[in-house]
Amino acid sequence: MYLEHFNLKKFPFTLSPDTAFFQDTSGTNAIFRQSIVAINSGAHVLSIVGEPGMGKTILYRKLSNSLHAHRSRYLTLTISPPLLNQSVMLRALLKVLDGKKPLKDQKNKPAEILVTIKAILNRQAANKRLSVLLIDEAQSLPQELLKLLMDIVYDQDTQQQLLRLVLLGHTSLRQSVSRFSADWPRDHRVVHLQLQPLSESGTAAYVVARLQAAGAKDSNLMTPKAYRLLHQCSRGVPRLVNILCHKAMMTAYGSGSNKIDQDHIQAASNDTEATSVSPVS
Repeated sequence: MYLEHFNLKKFPFTLSPDTAFFQDTSGTNAIFRQSIVAINSGAHVLSIVGEPGMGKTILYRKLSNSLHAHRSRYLTLTISPPLLNQSVMLRALLKVLDGKKPLKDQKNKPAEILVTIKAILNRQAANKRLSVLLIDEAQSLPQELLKLLMDIVYDQDTQQQLLRLVLLGHTSLRQSVSRFSADWPRDHRVVHLQLQPLSESGTAAYVVARLQAAGAKDSNLMTPKAYRLLHQCSRGVPRLVNILCHKAMMTAYGSGSNKIDQDHIQAASNDTEATSVSPVS
């Protein structure tokens, strides 16, 4: 397609969450840094919310990869919805905790599985290793399962924090977490973070950084008016920025242009539902 035309090594605006495109200067990176601080400082639950397309999944992967890279300090656990009931969820958690030792009796009751999970987490805590459970799309968790996970975080019997629970999801997740943590002791920390849309300058920086990560020798491929219209059309939502830029680059390539101007962005917007606006004058 347009890779050779724009001297790129790979497509810069794919929709798949690729941590190679994670940016040090983006708002998402600020949330990443705050998340690491919250985990290390003993937050019991960390909720990270945002509207669709704001970059939750790439943040989830970045957090997971970063924690996995420090295995001596962190035991990093990831489980994914759908988790239909307590038994399914607890077995999924036990599998990532102790995958080499499956339960001999698959009829074990959830309460028995929970005892085994807490025993493993207590051993990790005794060895000064932080157990961190990350769940993406956590807003889809049934309420009773979310409450159960939050109850596992702290062991009342040993007075030990067993788990750092990191939940990423849509904005409704924050209300659920707040409801279940309302009766917690005051020293139990719940941290709420929210991903925000890119500013106009942030949108331009986001585009330039992705072009550079894709191997562009000249990352100044878009005119100032094109950047302004791109921000208007995308409303600063990274997923929409990616969609519009990919379409605009195809249009520019088709017309033989080496620059992306506002007409290319407008054409991309007209072809993308819910992004069409009037051209910038």
